Amino acid sequence: MARNHTDPLDLPDDDLEAGDVPFETGEESQDEDLDPEALLAQASALAAEAAKYASSDKAQARRKIKELEKLLSGITLDQVPDLAESPVLQKLVAMIAPRDMRPGETRHAGTLAEVSRQWTLQDVLNEFPMKDLVPMHSMTLTFNDVEWGITAGEPCRLPECFWYIYMQYLHALRQGERHVNYMLNPNAPPPDRNWLTPESQTVRATTQLGNGRRGVGPLTNEESES
Repeated sequence: MARNHTDPLDLPDDDLEAGDVPFETGEESQDEDLDPEALLAQASALAAEAAKYASSDKAQARRKIKELEKLLSGITLDQVPDLAESPVLQKLVAMIAPRDMRPGETRHAGTLAEVSRQWTLQDVLNEFPMKDLVPMHSMTLTFNDVEWGITAGEPCRLPECFWYIYMQYLHALRQGERHVNYMLNPNAPPPDRNWLTPESQTVRATTQLGNGRRGVGPLTNEESES
């Protein structure tokens, strides 16, 4: 399960010095029979050492964090499923989460070191320009779990991602109306091709009830037999 990104030690992301532990993701094979308690104890010991050096020796603290990252990223969640929701593990993962992650990014997927950077409202405001809108509907728009409310008839400014979602909503309403008209009206233009289905083509087809005309056929089998 992905975990949110934090950096409680606030350590610099400096390059590793000579003698540091190189970082490798999942390249070492761990023992098949893993003891979750022993694993947490080993990881917690590394975290404690990192915390001990956080203020006095940031380079040493960073080395311990890298060791912790290597340990956790080399073990898959399938190997120790009991640890997936462990609060202790989540705190350990928070220590190794990089500060340079982009919104929506996930690293070390499928391992004990899996971490995700969730979108926030501030991320949305930073990433997208603002657009003007006079909505015709009241609703809550959602982009990557970030919500933005709009009220019918009230002019507003909103991030472009929400504006685009509302435009797609209006497009879907229009296509839905065109789809219905296409099925029931022989002179109606077709909707977007993504809306066309074998069922809608069947409804539009010539039927006995429609006296040989397209688009006025029955919608049910019972009607077609009458």
